[in-house]
Amino acid sequence: MSCAGLVALNGVNSKGIGLCTNTLMDLNASTNGLPVSCVVRGVLAQKDGESALKFLKNVPHASGQNYTLGTIDKVYDFEASANKVVRYLPDPMNEALVYHTNHAISNDDVKSWHKAFQKKVLAGEANNDNSVIRFIH
Repeated sequence: MSCAGLVALNGVNSKGIGLCTNTLMDLNASTNGLPVSCVVRGVLAQKDGESALKFLKNVPHASGQNYTLGTIDKVYDFEASANKVVRYLPDPMNEALVYHTNHAISNDDVKSWHKAFQKKVLAGEANNDNSVIRFIH
């Protein structure tokens, strides 16, 4: 699935690697990072889950994005920004459980104008925001 004009938005390859994305607009961006479509293509070009994980964690990212990465034996969720990639694990007792919406939860590399909102999210005080409502229900 993708949109007209994009080289990739989500995808799966023949090596058991799948990737889905969703925007995290509150995370820092960089003009020196790799665009999301190219990150997707780069992950899907890998030959195994370990290589896909390494690529996703180490490539410089252009924009805030959530990546749900499936490999043959595991599913991961990463929040990527210009300056860091952080795994989001909803339930450490159940690593197979993965879900996310459109606001950062684990990655604190937040744009300055989103810092107040992130504080509210982490304190449980942003329950009227669309992304938060979808996340908690």
